[in-house]
Amino acid sequence: FAPPVENLVLGYEGGKAMLVPAESAREIPEVSLSLARRIKSGASAKTGPVTGLSFSPDGVFLAAAAPHGPGTENNGVLVYRLDEPDEQPLCLKHEGAAAVLFSPDGSLLATAGQDRTARLWQTSAFDAAAYSSGPSPLPLPLLLPDGHTHGVTWLSFSPDGKLLATAGKDGRNLLWNAETGELLQDPKDESGYNGPVTWTAFSRDGQTLAT
Repeated sequence: FAPPVENLVLGYEGGKAMLVPAESAREIPEVSLSLARRIKSGASAKTGPVTGLSFSPDGVFLAAAAPHGPGTENNGVLVYRLDEPDEQPLCLKHEGAAAVLFSPDGSLLATAGQDRTARLWQTSAFDAAAYSSGPSPLPLPLLLPDGHTHGVTWLSFSPDGKLLATAGKDGRNLLWNAETGELLQDPKDESGYNGPVTWTAFSRDGQTLAT
């Protein structure tokens, strides 16, 4: 849902994304907005599904994991600026993007991919100048490597934004320092998972992580 819960975004296996008014959620097949058509046309050439969607807390940006998006050349993540509907999305490089998530304060965008890594992007660079200047001169993201041995499929920020949890097909659920990229803990050492970890969630007080 887009803050302040006015719009709902949907991702489809056919490679499309649609933005609809939340109050019309029961009639999603019949809803059509100019912005929805723009997002749809920007993603309809994809050969794979939309695998992840996330709104920035202020509702300005929408990130979509689009591993086969048009013009991305397998870059993997498209970032739309919703207050500038005529602007083309930013293309962020992340091979086989599977998940995207903005931090609680909106300062970071986390991306996860089938390349076994997670990445943290500074959203302060997602400004109008970057959108209108062609290939984006974005600073390199903070790379979280060497943690997972298979694709990373899920992301969760702690409520204060200081921790990032990643889940992967290797059965591992890792905790990272979101500011430095330091690997803090591998809860699997105690949980004993023998298969993929598909979901993680922090409690509201940030003291508990469910996997």
